[in-house]
Amino acid sequence: AAAADTVLYNCTLHTAVGEPVAEAVLTVRDGKVLSVRSNVGKDWTPPKGAIDLGGAVVIPGLVDTHSHVGIYPKPSVPAH
Repeated sequence: AAAADTVLYNCTLHTAVGEPVAEAVLTVRDGKVLSVRSNVGKDWTPPKGAIDLGGAVVIPGLVDTHSHVGIYPKPSVPAH
């Protein structure tokens, strides 16, 4: 990995195209995914500055947990 790369490892990575990648190594450069690979059964040493995610689950995109579903009526419907 180049000096400008961010390497994240020790996670389960959901790619949105297939099965999750166990013990994943994710390399990002300038905010874009450079590579994804599984570290299972590999002799791999994290590069200096790599971030150990401690088994976290990583998913693509933004997950917005803020929701009003079931609290407010649909748009254009009179309030309670």
